[in-house]
Amino acid sequence: MKQTSIKIYVVKQLVMGSILAFILTIFTFIVCFGSLHIISKAAYDCFLNTCNQSPGLMGGILLLTIVIFLVYFLLIFMKRMNTLTDYIGEITEYVGRIAEGNLEIQVPVRQHNELAILADGINEMAGDLKIFIEKEHEWDRQKYNLITNLSHDLKTPLMSVMGYLELICSKKYDDEDTLAHYSQVAFDKSRQLKELIQQLFELSKLNDPDMKLHKEKVNMEELVSQVFLGFMPELEKRKLSYGVECASVHKIANVDAQLMVRVFENLIGNALKYAKGAHYIMVTIEESMNEEIVFHVYNDGEPIAGRDQEKIFMRFYQTKKGESEKEGSGIGLAVVQTIVALHKGTICVKSNSEKTDFIVKLPMTDKSEG
Repeated sequence: MKQTSIKIYVVKQLVMGSILAFILTIFTFIVCFGSLHIISKAAYDCFLNTCNQSPGLMGGILLLTIVIFLVYFLLIFMKRMNTLTDYIGEITEYVGRIAEGNLEIQVPVRQHNELAILADGINEMAGDLKIFIEKEHEWDRQKYNLITNLSHDLKTPLMSVMGYLELICSKKYDDEDTLAHYSQVAFDKSRQLKELIQQLFELSKLNDPDMKLHKEKVNMEELVSQVFLGFMPELEKRKLSYGVECASVHKIANVDAQLMVRVFENLIGNALKYAKGAHYIMVTIEESMNEEIVFHVYNDGEPIAGRDQEKIFMRFYQTKKGESEKEGSGIGLAVVQTIVALHKGTICVKSNSEKTDFIVKLPMTDKSEG
């Protein structure tokens, strides 16, 4: 419905109040003089003669007319403005309740003017504030989980390193092979600890508001193929099929090459680590109708549980296989999502008994540039 300005509404009420006050004033005098004429014609005639002969009396009657008009006008105007003022009072009451923390309520939109726009704005603000508070609580919960998870994830390899180094320092080994084994375990755990700290640092850096991308035109098929080369020993060791299939003529994207390498390293590494029973890890590249390059990083390993699919990209979220068994640090996929978002892209996962498919969509450069 068409909006009406409050200014126009007030002017209308002034005009209508004036017209009605004028009509009522005339009606009042008609009733008074008519009643006088009915009661006593002689008194009525005498009053008229007196008015004609006395300018002061005429002035008094004119003043009385003005007073009556103003009284009628104020009463009518205030009555007609009650709808507006009552609604302002109602909005004020609701704002007070929202300020007290009741974000569930909605200010009623009763009119079609600026107050309706104000009510809509207040409702939207309350909704946004509610979402923000919920996100803040969720972030607080995640920070608590971060402290708990990091305490576990950092403590476990650190205690192993300390334990094996203590065995070495105390010379509690039988031969050189045992010493080499202890040293190798301590080294592996140290490397695991280093990788976890690097992931935390990387995630912190990516969330820096001053983070700047160094974009360049990159052939994405070549980039993904190079990433696969880094995993070739592990892929061949586990006898996994792998490769890049490109169904898109346009393969060029304007991206930060180093960060995109990190995206596919994390996705392929994630598949190697958690896709139990997989026979292949593949990446397909295609072009969507929305001028996007779409990447499917998929495998035929053990599927991801439905509850985990909804939260798998959350920072520090860890998948669970049982009540107490944990997997991962909950950082790798959060890094992936952050990098993709920095490139104005999206990522999601679809997983079922047939395959698990991570779908990354990135904007293309202009085709004439590719």
